[in-house]
Amino acid sequence: MITFIPFIYLAGWLLSRPLTNIWKNLQQDQLSLVGTLISFVLFLLLLPSWFRIRWQDDDFYPIVGLINLPINKCFKYLSRGLIFSLGLLCFVLIPILFTPWGSWLGVLNIKLVINAFVLGLGVGFAEEMIFRGWLLTEMNYIFGNRLGLLIHAIIFSLSHLRLDIGLWPMFGLLIGIFLLGLVLALIRKMDRGILWGSIGLHSGLVGGWFVISSGLVEFSPDTPVWLFGPGGSNLNPTGGGIAIFAFAMILFSYRTAFAKAGRPFTGARNASSRGASP
Repeated sequence: MITFIPFIYLAGWLLSRPLTNIWKNLQQDQLSLVGTLISFVLFLLLLPSWFRIRWQDDDFYPIVGLINLPINKCFKYLSRGLIFSLGLLCFVLIPILFTPWGSWLGVLNIKLVINAFVLGLGVGFAEEMIFRGWLLTEMNYIFGNRLGLLIHAIIFSLSHLRLDIGLWPMFGLLIGIFLLGLVLALIRKMDRGILWGSIGLHSGLVGGWFVISSGLVEFSPDTPVWLFGPGGSNLNPTGGGIAIFAFAMILFSYRTAFAKAGRPFTGARNASSRGASP
C-alpha cells in the first residue's frame, strides 16, 4: 500500500513529460494537471488488479456500489448527496450574508455553471474513489473498521494540508476536513456501501462553493478565520467554526450509525477481507 499511490503518481508524472515536446506553450500548472489526470486513470485501471492480488476479490466496483446498480438507484443516492450539500452550503453561507464580511453579487452564467459542474464532479468522483472507495477499505483491512475509519480521515485531512495560511488557520482546516472525511464515510455506510451518495455530497460542496465564491458572493479579506474559515476573499469555509460545528452535529445526530461505521459492513455481499467494506 505504501508504494501503490507514489508509484501511480510517478508514472503519471513520467508519462506527461513528453507532452512538452508536442505542445511548446504548455504551462507547468497545465502539465501538472495532465499528470494528475493520467495518474488517476492509471489508478482506476490498476485498482481491480490490486483487489485481486491483495484482497483476492475480483469485484471492486460492485463492492463500492458504482456499477451493477439500477440507474434510478444511482441517481437517488447521487441526488440525495447533492441536496445534503446544498443544506450544508446554506448553513455556512446565510450567517455570513448578515455580516459586513459577505456581499451578495448574484452573478451567474452558463460558463460558471459548467465550470462548477466539471470541477465538482471531477474532484468529488476522484477523491471519493481514492479516499472512501480505496483508502477506507484498505485501512479497514489493515487496522480493523473502527481504527481504519479514523486513520482514513486523518490521511484525508493531511492530504489537504496547506502551509501558506498560518498555524492556527491550518489547524482549523485540518479539523474541518477530518470531520468531513468522517461524514463522507458515514454517508457511504448509511447507503450500505454504495459510493454515489458521498460522491454527490462531495461534488456538491466543491462545485456549489465554486459558484458561490466565483459569482454569487464577494467575501471581505477581513473575514474572521475562526468563524468562517481561512482565505479571506478566497474563503475556504471548511476550516471555520460554523462548518466544523455543522459536521460535528451531523456526526452527533447520526451517532448510532456512526458507531456502526466502525463495525464490519453486513450488506448482501462482503469483501473477502476482515471487514474490508465499510
